[in-house]
Amino acid sequence: MKPSRRRPVVVYLCGEYSVSEWRLTGSGDSDLDGPIPEPKPLQAELRMRLRELASARIRCGYRKIRVLLNGEGWNVGKKVVYRPYREEGLGLRRRPKSRRLASAQSCQKPRAEAPNYLWSLDFVADEKAGGRLFWR
Repeated sequence: MKPSRRRPVVVYLCGEYSVSEWRLTGSGDSDLDGPIPEPKPLQAELRMRLRELASARIRCGYRKIRVLLNGEGWNVGKKVVYRPYREEGLGLRRRPKSRRLASAQSCQKPRAEAPNYLWSLDFVADEKAGGRLFWR
């Protein structure tokens, strides 16, 4: 039983039968002490607001929407936002990885028509006849 429903029962039993709270609940400083917590926001209203924010801000995920909701005064945690966000199908879609297409130039290599017509970069790591590298 939730503390909010147990509180009136314990108060009634303590008053009618002169029984201590400790005997009823098993502890003296129970959940019944302190202020009554405020009720949680209604799930239907939260779902409607989630849909509105997600449609207005398409690229926002549940974390950013939670920040926006808390700015409006909802005071909800990430788990409270995540579950309805996924159930409503509002999750961001992952972009498919784009494959790099081979350029048209690399597919058709030109043919050498004469000496010194085509050059390559093989000489960069080449060495002279004496064993010394080109750049030294």
